[in-house]
Amino acid sequence: MILSLSCHVGWILNGRLVVQALTLCLGLYCSAGSTGTRAAAQATCTQTIAEFCRDLGSRAKQLETNNEGASAAADGQHGNKYNDAIPVFQFILSRMEEVLKYVRTNQTTIASERAITSLHE
Repeated sequence: MILSLSCHVGWILNGRLVVQALTLCLGLYCSAGSTGTRAAAQATCTQTIAEFCRDLGSRAKQLETNNEGASAAADGQHGNKYNDAIPVFQFILSRMEEVLKYVRTNQTTIASERAITSLHE
């Protein structure tokens, strides 16, 4: 259902909705045993982020078109057009950092196990 919504043109996204959708999908991906569920969760994350970025781009173009020829005071709004993206990218970055920590921990564990095994041989 979320995959269907993430592809729907009329779905209006904001940063909070995107983070909630990504959280749900990442939870499903990590806990799912079936390949199909994992693939659907991954596709939903990808589609949600892509649609969010498209929406940000179209909103930015709309702001630029609406504010052409406007006063310098209106130019302050141009800096705010991507503020909705900041929490989304912070969330993605934090999840990537968690994955990197997990990978490093596992690599250290594997290296330690290999060292112990080689000592016993």
